[in-house]
Amino acid sequence: MKIKNIKAIILGTVVIVISASVYVGYNKFVKKTATSTASKFYSSTVKTMNISKTIQGTGAAYAGTTSSVTPNNNGTISGLSVKVGDTVTEGQELFICSSSALTKAVTDTTKKLTKANEQLTSDESASSADSNKVTSDAKSVDYASKISDDEDSVTEATTELSNAKTAVTNQSVMSPIAGLVTTVNSANGSTGNSGKSSITVSDMSTMKIKVSVDELDISSVLAGQKATIKFDALPAKIFTGTVESAAQSGTTTNNVTTYDVVVSVTNPTLIRLGMNANVTIAVQSKSNAIVIPVEALVESNSKKYVRVQNNDNSSSEQPTSTSQITETNSKLVEITTGIDTEDYIEITKGVTTGQAILVQLPSSSSSTTQRGMGGPGGPMGGGAGKQGGGGQKSGNNNDSSSKSTTAK
Repeated sequence: MKIKNIKAIILGTVVIVISASVYVGYNKFVKKTATSTASKFYSSTVKTMNISKTIQGTGAAYAGTTSSVTPNNNGTISGLSVKVGDTVTEGQELFICSSSALTKAVTDTTKKLTKANEQLTSDESASSADSNKVTSDAKSVDYASKISDDEDSVTEATTELSNAKTAVTNQSVMSPIAGLVTTVNSANGSTGNSGKSSITVSDMSTMKIKVSVDELDISSVLAGQKATIKFDALPAKIFTGTVESAAQSGTTTNNVTTYDVVVSVTNPTLIRLGMNANVTIAVQSKSNAIVIPVEALVESNSKKYVRVQNNDNSSSEQPTSTSQITETNSKLVEITTGIDTEDYIEITKGVTTGQAILVQLPSSSSSTTQRGMGGPGGPMGGGAGKQGGGGQKSGNNNDSSSKSTTAK
């Protein structure tokens, strides 16, 4: 009996020691881990601001109005003095395309008109002389017909001479628009051909950007939307523009379909043809919108919430210490959202401007002990992810490389 009692006492002592060790270990490690991974928050405030949702794309600058200058006739180029980079005005003479055939045509039609006029004068004189004599009616009719034919010849020769002179005048080629000379394909002494471009002039005031927009975003793009344009070559300057058109048919490359969107540039000074541009198109915008930071959004069971502080004490946007701010000092309020951008979310129902809200800080620990122990998660339960109390929407809500959002 004594031996059995001693064994029982020893066994009981061992059990007590092991239980105590487990208890101490739990308090020392598990609870410490749970405490270290507890959610931390900072206080923010519901704001009113102008908000804008945008999409981005890239493209190159080109002139919306470009004129290809061609000779009006075949001939020899002379008087060409402009070069690439020169600025010309509308109606300025650019070169002459001389043709001896056109000069000869003026001489020939001049002679033809002179001869026609002489014939008309001769027949009119003969008719007048015969009218003083007694003549038959048949002879009178013959003179009238002859004079009519002479008049037709004079009219025809006059038209031919006018056309020949116009052709000679048109040997001098004028610029049809004001702009910048961007190409010169001819030289003095070379042969000019009617219909073949000798010079290209671009109106630099009509600068546009052709932007490739992803198929996922093209339905949001409409004519008249405003755009912000930045050029790699002009980093210190920001341009504005307007969407002129969006293509109805796309281009597919490597199973990716994009659509061309034309954006006109307002006041395009300093821009050169071909400069690469980054274009941001505002597809949605709202003035004086009620907004919260994207990190403040809590989503659960297809509903959206924000943590509103129980007291009305305002604090800085992000205080230096967050140790006193916990989710127990807040309540979840269901909200309705509108425009969402990379940094802010519009609230259309649920909270008002000036209300203090909690925003969860990113966790610095990867431990999952708190979740396993069913740690603090507020009314929504859990402690991580969008479904857990304190879970939040990512600050980067882009769904493609061409899409981004900003708030003004």
